[in-house]
Amino acid sequence: MDIARLDGGTTLERSLSPERGYWVQLVAGIIGLNGTEMREGDGAAIEAEEMLMIEADTDAEILIIDLP
Repeated sequence: MDIARLDGGTTLERSLSPERGYWVQLVAGIIGLNGTEMREGDGAAIEAEEMLMIEADTDAEILIIDLP
């Protein structure tokens, strides 16, 4: 599990293994996750992706969980 804290206006890119699944949980803030807006409390399952792009619209805290 990774924790990311981003300032508003910043971008985070993370390479993913497309054979694995991931869960992204937004703890605080507003972000764009691969082009989809997420707000505090939202979560997203990620499968068969090679890259995760997170754009922070506000200060944000995000959990990225690597699933077996």
